[in-house]
Amino acid sequence: MRIALLQLSPTGDAEQNYQKAKTFIEEATGSGADIALLPENWNIGYSSPEDYGQGQDAWNNAVITQGDDQFQKYVRLATDNKIAVALGYLEKSDHKFYDSVALIDRFGQTILNYRKVHTVRKNWEAMLDSGDEFFVADLNTKGGNVRVGAMICYDREFPEVARILMHKGAEIILVPNSAAYEINRL
Repeated sequence: MRIALLQLSPTGDAEQNYQKAKTFIEEATGSGADIALLPENWNIGYSSPEDYGQGQDAWNNAVITQGDDQFQKYVRLATDNKIAVALGYLEKSDHKFYDSVALIDRFGQTILNYRKVHTVRKNWEAMLDSGDEFFVADLNTKGGNVRVGAMICYDREFPEVARILMHKGAEIILVPNSAAYEINRL
């Protein structure tokens, strides 16, 4: 199994982020990857409504819901390239915002949608609601089925998360993260 860890720097625009993802997912496919893992909140570049390149309204418009046109572009990337895509995205559902990851299989099915349980309760991130469960799904790859779980960024600070996913049968745990290279990481 090969996983392309696409730790890319996002732009301030959802469409530009999609185009960048498209380029690197196509490259990952050419390298024989089974899964392309995009960073946390890839669609908005992990930015606050005030910091988003085009402002609050553009930030609100960049939020993805399951099944909308922006989400479907990533579904088409998965099917066109016959690769699973793990899309880290800012999700809106029932007037709530979630830091989510959707695992879209190579057939275009969303087999897992995980909402970050351990959210950071400071700054703009306090706007995000927490998920309440950890999921594992069967991913069909060219080499056979594999059980995949997910956690997001801060979730990894809690060993219980990995233990829960292991007990649910995860063989691989995908961890989208949006950690910028800054002074505290030198």
